This record gives sequence, structure tokens and C-alpha cells, in this order.
Amino acid sequence: MNVKFLAVSTVSIIAFLSIYFSGYTAYGNAYIAFALCLILSLIPLVWSVIQLFKKDIGAIIFLIISAMLLLFTLFMFLTPEAGNPPELFR
Repeated sequence: MNVKFLAVSTVSIIAFLSIYFSGYTAYGNAYIAFALCLILSLIPLVWSVIQLFKKDIGAIIFLIISAMLLLFTLFMFLTPEAGNPPELFR
């Protein structure tokens, strides 16, 4: 497994989780939080796909985790909640 891939993917996943658990997604600017979460989940996703084409089978774990983070980001910001509009459209 490529060390650079492992470092960048791990740092971006940890940064995503720290943004989420710090509460910035709830109390900060929703557009900036959405952009940050989207970028931080797309970086390991794209890099994992590239690593899979290079026959790096260990990238499947990061591909699954980053796909779940991307789907969670879309769910968190773009779905309505109990009759309220989505977070980005308030």
C-alpha cells in the first residue's frame, strides 16, 4: 500500500470526523461545512479508485469508508428533517 495514499486518506477522514463532531456542521456556515465535508470525503474516494486501478487491494477499505462518508454528507445536508427544509436550503 502506498504510504502517501494511506496518510492523505487517513488525515482527510480524521478531518471529516473532527469537523462533524466539533459541531461546526450544526452551528457554523452550512455552505462551508457542506463544501468541506464533500471535499474531505471525495479526496479518499477518488484516490482509492485510482489505487484500485493500480491493483492495490487494500484500497477497498478506504473506498468503502469514504463512500459511506460521502453518502452521509449528502444525507446530512440534502434531506429534509421532520417537515423542515434541508440544511442548505434554509
